[in-house]
Amino acid sequence: MENNSFLCENVAEFCADSTTSTVSMALNLFGVVCNMLHLIALKSLDKSKRNGYFWVIVNIGISDIATGTVFTLYVSCDLNKLVVKLSDKEVLVYQVVINILGFSTYFARNLILVTGSYERYVSICLPFNVQTNKVLNNLGACLGSIWIFSFIVVGVPLASDTRNYCFSVFGSMPIEFNIQTDVIFASSITITLTTCVILLFKTWKELRRMQQRNAAGPDDLMVKRSAQYILIICVTFYLLYVPTVLAVLFNNIGALPKKPAIVIRWVSIYYQAIYGTLNIAVYIVMTPGYRNHIKKILPVTTIRVQPIENVSIN
Repeated sequence: MENNSFLCENVAEFCADSTTSTVSMALNLFGVVCNMLHLIALKSLDKSKRNGYFWVIVNIGISDIATGTVFTLYVSCDLNKLVVKLSDKEVLVYQVVINILGFSTYFARNLILVTGSYERYVSICLPFNVQTNKVLNNLGACLGSIWIFSFIVVGVPLASDTRNYCFSVFGSMPIEFNIQTDVIFASSITITLTTCVILLFKTWKELRRMQQRNAAGPDDLMVKRSAQYILIICVTFYLLYVPTVLAVLFNNIGALPKKPAIVIRWVSIYYQAIYGTLNIAVYIVMTPGYRNHIKKILPVTTIRVQPIENVSIN
């Protein structure tokens, strides 16, 4: 028997349309598996190539795995049907925990992209400062601190006011959060987006200067492509917030119908589901050395065709 006290008012039957959530789960799980294989391939790289940029790529992969896993749990009909049968306290604890995990990984993603943008900015625009830059020299500790900081900053507001929490058509993701979470979410988007834009704009200007050189060496090309990769995944990541913000606006404006808000939020969830896989595809396309590395570790069988000798037929 479902615990109807935890179902949102507009949810007549929980998981009535399971196809939408099932497809989302499949896309998320596919992205999680791809990113795990991606991290395994990165781990097999020569240790001499494990610079600051390498650890940014690794943490982007980790954040994609974490986010894909949490979103799979968010929309899993079978899991959420079991959860809503629990007691009120157990249901609430589960919902708070899963939302802290989900929003913390999102918050960490923002900060990791800012860190990646800063790393490329210093490496390209201030190359003589790389050896003395405290952030780049302690990048591993900085990236680890990002995860801890994200769980604290997001966890406190999510757990402080749970009156509006309920299981919706999006599973254990509530349709509305508390004001504290909304402020933290909006602030994180604004600050990190602004920082990324400033850093990547300066980096882009320097790349333009590099392009105008008479002869660009292989190192220049590698640096250019790494910066372009960070730029592309930042743009695609922040485009993810467009349907999310539209869904919030539709949901909070009473005069507007609620169905478009639901459709738009599902678009955002589907976008999120393919984002992790898209990151890997872009990285492979823009990193020829990594493509060659993958070819070396994959068991590729080469079939040789022997030429047929000329045989005279009498």
